[in-house]
Amino acid sequence: MQTRLAGVRGESVLQRGMSCEGRRLLAIFIIIGVRRPDLKMLKSCPQGQAGAPDMRCSRGCMDKSQGVSRRWLALSVPLAGVGLVIVFLLLVRSGGYGGAPTSEAQAGVAATPARIAVAPVTDAPSSPPPATSVPAPTTAPTPSEDDIVAVVGGVALSRQELEALLAIDHVMAGLTGQPPASPASVLEQWINTEVVLQRSGVPLDPGMTAARLDAILAQYGQPHSTLMRELAAAQVPDAVFDAYFARLVAADAHLRAQTAATGLSAAALVKAWQRETQISFGPVANAILVASAAPTPLPMSELAATQTVTAEPTVEPTTVAATVATPDLSAPRGVEIGQLAPDFTLPTVEDSELQYSLRNLLGNPTVLIFWTTWCPYCLRQTPVLVAAHREWGEEIQFVGVNVAEDAAAVTPYLAEHAIEYPVLLDRDGATAGAYAVQGYPTTYFLDNSARIVARHVGALTEEQLNSYLQTLRSAD
Repeated sequence: MQTRLAGVRGESVLQRGMSCEGRRLLAIFIIIGVRRPDLKMLKSCPQGQAGAPDMRCSRGCMDKSQGVSRRWLALSVPLAGVGLVIVFLLLVRSGGYGGAPTSEAQAGVAATPARIAVAPVTDAPSSPPPATSVPAPTTAPTPSEDDIVAVVGGVALSRQELEALLAIDHVMAGLTGQPPASPASVLEQWINTEVVLQRSGVPLDPGMTAARLDAILAQYGQPHSTLMRELAAAQVPDAVFDAYFARLVAADAHLRAQTAATGLSAAALVKAWQRETQISFGPVANAILVASAAPTPLPMSELAATQTVTAEPTVEPTTVAATVATPDLSAPRGVEIGQLAPDFTLPTVEDSELQYSLRNLLGNPTVLIFWTTWCPYCLRQTPVLVAAHREWGEEIQFVGVNVAEDAAAVTPYLAEHAIEYPVLLDRDGATAGAYAVQGYPTTYFLDNSARIVARHVGALTEEQLNSYLQTLRSAD
């Protein structure tokens, strides 16, 4: 009994003299299930609270405390879990895991943009590319709008890349004893390579690439060291050459396999694939694909020498049509300056029954524009053409040829941009093929007898178009 009372009195003293830290510890003990029967009995027993030493009350209270203990046991486990979570969160917060970054971390974050800025910013997915992807020929930064030569299937080809390819072609021509290709030929090969590789979807084969290069060098008796030395002198990095040559080899292999499988010629396959690929020409293309960016028409004396005039010299011309030099329909047609333009018969957008042919263009100079609704550079030059047609339409006719699209796609475009000149539909692209159109926009300038005076590839600026129109006026 004395021992029991001492225990009870000891708890009372402990409660009265407990510090704040002690109370927190006691709360934790209670939460995690450390129970003190004496304390519970003290709280539930009136006699114990009064300090009376009643044994019967003690037994009853002890019985009651056992029931209370079982209830506390049922509650103590979940409460203990909650308490542990709270303690853990307090420890984490006090330990600095969620605090501000250290100075070293801040320095690393700040330095990251500087390191990444070297590489071009793209929207490529974070996952690695599939095995069938074909790498780009170079790792040059994304070209600016004014440096784009062409866009092939969404891939932009830049002036800087073309300059590197021209340097490679010059080096290879020197090693093989052949004349360098023209910039237009190199660009055409580049575009065709991109078209073929986009269709093939096969990975490059480094072993096949190395074997082909060794075979070419051995054929012309040139060691590999000489090639590396010449490339270095031309300031062409080895990686640029390796990527470009690997793409050429892969495209050639796929094209050979397809010609064997289909029985079609390589030229026919490439032309068909070009028609299925969206190709548009940027601002730089015209200076490469034609002699110069400025109009360079054939002199009128040379044009007159190639024409056959059937009008009688004694007849006084009374109409504009009577002054037209009737072309010799048996004369060879082509797409070179001075040649009679290829003939065609195409329906208009407004009326499929209404057909236009080359004969409809006789009598006045003509601006013949090959374009598509998806071509960004066609869109850029559309306002220029619309304004020029309003100014020059009385003396120079404008005719648009939309390629490989139907009237449902073209009609809203014409209405949106207020295009009033006639637009023809070349649904199968055959007319564009006859005019050697590789991309859009491509514009031909014809004299009043439908002979080619000039050709422009890419978007026309207002100044360029006015210069061409002045040339057509003087040729009339």
